[in-house]
Amino acid sequence: MKKKIIFGIIIALLAIVIVVVILVLSDPLRRSPERIRTDMLKYTPIGMSMEDVIGVIENNDKWEIDSTRDNGYTMHTGYPYIDAFLVNEDTIGVKSMQVFIGSYNFFFFTGETIVHVYYGFDEDSKLVDIAVGKRAKHI
Repeated sequence: MKKKIIFGIIIALLAIVIVVVILVLSDPLRRSPERIRTDMLKYTPIGMSMEDVIGVIENNDKWEIDSTRDNGYTMHTGYPYIDAFLVNEDTIGVKSMQVFIGSYNFFFFTGETIVHVYYGFDEDSKLVDIAVGKRAKHI
């Protein structure tokens, strides 16, 4: 009888682990920022015009342009950031766009993680680089 209970517990734990792994692997937003960046570059390759990037974003029901600025983005404490006061020699582009591509949480009782893509454009409105940022939204 004890062996059946232990076996049942082990099966239940394995089922939980399998469900968690499936959740993590099936949601592209849960991937690393580097992997999301690589995936996004397939949709919006370097050199694409700002107008075309906006078209790609608007054709995806889940993505939303949060802001477009007349200054580039910079990496601030390891996170992409758009702020006129942070513009320096490390700033990417002379124009930028912050795009919300989705969010996720691990379980219902945990905080939400928000995923943004930052686009940097040159003076001719051509895409020069992108960065991905993930930030926890506090509940």
